[in-house]
Amino acid sequence: MHNLLNRANALLAFTLWVMAAVTAACFLSTVFLDYSVPTKLSVKDVKIRNVMDYATDEQQADLATLNFNLNVDFSKLFNWNVKQLFVYLVAEYKTPVNEVNQVVLWDRIVERSERVVMDEIGIKPKYYFLDDGSNLLKHENVTFVLRYNVIPNAGYLRLVQSSDQIVVPFPSTYNLKNDQVMGKFSKIKKVQQEESAQEKMEWEAAGAKDSSDDSSDESDDEQVPQKTTEETRKRAELWTNRERVLVLCSRGADVRTRYLMKDIKDLLPHAKGDSKLDQQKSLKALNEIAEMKNCTKVMYFESRKRKDTYLWMSNVEKGPSIKFLVHNTLGTPHHHPRSQPFVDHVFNFSVGEGDKIWFRNFQIVDESLQLQEVGPRFVLEMVRLFAGSFEGAVLYDNPNYVSPNVIRREHRKGQHAYIEKQLALKASNIKQAKVTEILAEKTVDLVGKEFDTQDNAIGDSTEAAAQIAAQIEKRRVRKKKSQSAKYTGSN
Repeated sequence: MHNLLNRANALLAFTLWVMAAVTAACFLSTVFLDYSVPTKLSVKDVKIRNVMDYATDEQQADLATLNFNLNVDFSKLFNWNVKQLFVYLVAEYKTPVNEVNQVVLWDRIVERSERVVMDEIGIKPKYYFLDDGSNLLKHENVTFVLRYNVIPNAGYLRLVQSSDQIVVPFPSTYNLKNDQVMGKFSKIKKVQQEESAQEKMEWEAAGAKDSSDDSSDESDDEQVPQKTTEETRKRAELWTNRERVLVLCSRGADVRTRYLMKDIKDLLPHAKGDSKLDQQKSLKALNEIAEMKNCTKVMYFESRKRKDTYLWMSNVEKGPSIKFLVHNTLGTPHHHPRSQPFVDHVFNFSVGEGDKIWFRNFQIVDESLQLQEVGPRFVLEMVRLFAGSFEGAVLYDNPNYVSPNVIRREHRKGQHAYIEKQLALKASNIKQAKVTEILAEKTVDLVGKEFDTQDNAIGDSTEAAAQIAAQIEKRRVRKKKSQSAKYTGSN
């Protein structure tokens, strides 16, 4: 008979064989299915700018911005062997340098439980459409195609390309920096200006035409443009607080700076991040990065020597920009329950000693309106105020600002002088102790005691004195012999 181990082994082997057979049947039942679906893709608002490519060799490169509409139904693709879809939009074009250029502009993961029918308008690319050179300008054959990977439960990863491909000719002129519209607020502001100018012209024309009407008709005519202007102003105010802020730091920033940047990004509702900026790059590159990210404000944390942290705040469009030195940072505890942006909080800005700005973040605990500080907390010392965005004339220079390098240098000088003073004092004390010890020591005059030949040198009873006396006598005899007359050769 078989024991328990043999029975368990047979049962496990049979179970594995059954699972393998079911998996193979699942794969074979769907391997010959057609996974192509009809798609409707359209691209609009194509603009090209010639910017500095700071990620590679700082050469000029073409940057394309666009919007696209997508209408596709993936519902029929989700059978029992499909787990999810990975959908992405690819732009393909040829250049004299490269025969094939492919850029992924947008992607999304579509799962079974989510909405599988996509009917979206005005989608913005998630990634930059940046060329290696200046090949996008006047390009007439840029192909946009939608592709997706079918990720199965069992089987191989299938790549499907939609049959709907569109070819879009690119503009023949660059879109200048001043003409680029940044953000929804700028667009609404532009529309507001156009509507105001048109309403003013209509009102002037209506006033010249109906100047002979009575006062009641004139009052009715005044209410219409006033109401329209009020609605336009309210619509523009809806976007005032939704301007995007670019928050990033320099390469080589320490842990304290990175955590402070993370806490500030959590506080700002419309903040966008980017990769670290190389310190060798010019700060003007931040204006280009902000425009690529569709941001109107920039907060840049600059770390120097992994000790000092500077905070730059700038308005990208017209300036100004200001530079602060950051002191005494206190971060938010990790996973603090009240550190989320949707919790009611109070920002406290106060001016302390030396005209330094103290920032503290308090959360409202309950209905009693009690405040609890959760961080971040930091102190800002103003350095300079510039007229432009990371450039321009200096509008204000803090006369009380002292560089941390100067403080450390003075500290080292004072510490070095103190060490030298302590060493000199220690050497003087050692010398004085030796002198005091020599003066305090009582010595015996051995010369007068043992070498006194006039009184009792030879007759001394001690054995040592007798030996010394004998040696002195021998030296005296030897000296007399050497002083005797020498042979001159005249005898």
